[in-house]
Amino acid sequence: MIRTFLAVVLTAFAACSSMAGIAVGNTRIIYPADAQSVNVSLNNLVKKPALAQVWIDNGDASKIPSAHEIPFLVTPPVSRLAPEAEQIVRVIMKPNFKLAQDRESLYWFNMLDIPPIAKENQDKNQLQLSVRSRLKLFYRPSTLNMSQKQAFTALAFHKVLNTKKIEIDNPTPYYITLNKLEFKGSSLSVYYAVDTMLAPYSKQNIELDKANSALNKVKYEVINDLGGYVEFDTVVN
Repeated sequence: MIRTFLAVVLTAFAACSSMAGIAVGNTRIIYPADAQSVNVSLNNLVKKPALAQVWIDNGDASKIPSAHEIPFLVTPPVSRLAPEAEQIVRVIMKPNFKLAQDRESLYWFNMLDIPPIAKENQDKNQLQLSVRSRLKLFYRPSTLNMSQKQAFTALAFHKVLNTKKIEIDNPTPYYITLNKLEFKGSSLSVYYAVDTMLAPYSKQNIELDKANSALNKVKYEVINDLGGYVEFDTVVN
């Protein structure tokens, strides 16, 4: 059904576009391993009816995945929202899928906002512009060995010798999204605007515009489950 629907509708998509008439109530979705389902709120912000189509992909925004690739389904997959109305859709995990239990898994929730066609234009050839929003969906096992806050404080920052690079080490089972960094030394500060996500048990290098040798502290801002920003401080080794 999703494939047929998307083939018919010519779309331009953007995450969290100001053009959207339908807003998703979440900024990210957490699916606890012991949950039967997770609710996602869709809100029609305009005084016209609208159609919303929802599905989940595994990270490739350019294609619609086949059903056997995705461990979740969303119901209902297509909803008609009355003007200024709310629709709750449910994300449900399929029983035959087994995901890693020692770390989070990442998928993406998609919502296609399809505006109505005015009656006087229904017989005309027109471009039907739809807006697509994508949200991260994190599957979170109940067996993880630390809390999310503990994971935030476990991030480690290391200088890469004789370079301007800093290595960021995420030794935790959580996906961690960094919003900004401020490195400090005895006589300087280096701001680094960043929007990057570190996968569980991964490392990533960033390059500053100054040598890293004088830097010894960092203030970093991460995004929590509610989409809010939380700051932490640590040393740079």
